[in-house]
Amino acid sequence: MAVVCRALKVARSTAYLRSRARQGPFYRRAEDTEVLYQILRVTRQRASYGYRRTWTLVNRDRAAAGERPYNRKRIRRIMRINDLMLPGKMRRRINRPHTGKVSMPSSNQRWCSDGFNIKCLN
Repeated sequence: MAVVCRALKVARSTAYLRSRARQGPFYRRAEDTEVLYQILRVTRQRASYGYRRTWTLVNRDRAAAGERPYNRKRIRRIMRINDLMLPGKMRRRINRPHTGKVSMPSSNQRWCSDGFNIKCLN
């Protein structure tokens, strides 16, 4: 195989055929349904939990039961497959063009947000 790949100038990893094709963009494990039920148990209490907080709460329950924790990426993958992820941040566009100038109410005026106070004992 190595000689043929060198002659064709192809990497050996691309020359091997896969035994079965993937059935979607994500791989699936046999025990993913069990993990999904644990995720749903957490997200039913509050649907606004993201995958990081969900991951923490699921692993906290597993640690209390004496089981090994799940990987954060696994929780995220299962939540993405089952449409449990929160929507991304929406950025608002301001119609005012950004020119880099700060508008002042009058000329030669400076703004200061800090207050300078000296405490006196007497």
